[in-house]
Amino acid sequence: MRSSYHAWEQVEQRPHDGDRQIPKETAAPQTELQLKMLRQMLLIRRFEEKAAEAYALGKIGGFCHLYIGQEAVAVGAMAALKDDDYVICSYREHARR
Repeated sequence: MRSSYHAWEQVEQRPHDGDRQIPKETAAPQTELQLKMLRQMLLIRRFEEKAAEAYALGKIGGFCHLYIGQEAVAVGAMAALKDDDYVICSYREHARR
C-alpha cells in the first residue's frame, strides 16, 4: 500500500458528524484512503490470527511473536512513506512489506 501522508491533511478540524470527520471538499479521496487502510489492517489481523492458530497446532516451530493490536502502526507508517523512502524490519515484520 502506497499513499501520501498529505492525504491526511485533507481533513479540516471543524464540527464532527458523530465520530466522523468532515473533509474540506469531498469525502471520496479521504474515504477511499481510510477504507484501503482498514482493509490492510484487517488483512494483517487475519494473517496474525492464522499464524497463532498454526503455532498452537505445532505447524510453526520456535517462537511466534504476534503483531495483533499493532496493525495500525504498520499501516500508518507505510502510508506515510514516500516512493524514495526505505524500510528495514527486524522483529515482528509479518505486517510490513
